[in-house]
Amino acid sequence: MSDDREKELERELSELRDAVLSDWVKVASHATDTLWAMEQTLSWRITKPLRAAKLLRNKVRQVGPSRAIRIAGNQLATKLRPGR
Repeated sequence: MSDDREKELERELSELRDAVLSDWVKVASHATDTLWAMEQTLSWRITKPLRAAKLLRNKVRQVGPSRAIRIAGNQLATKLRPGR
């Protein structure tokens, strides 16, 4: 294979990689915007805490208040941990 052809193929490969990366960034940005918009809806802000309260109430019935609170605290700490 000639040097010119090799350089041309490397350039084409680089352009394709850049195009794929650009598309991925656009999709990720759109997904982030969509998720943010969904989380800002009234139903999301109301039903999410209500679901959490219902889950905690059920857990209290299953294992008792002190253990349920400890479990909920551990789950909350896990969700709030950086890198998630």
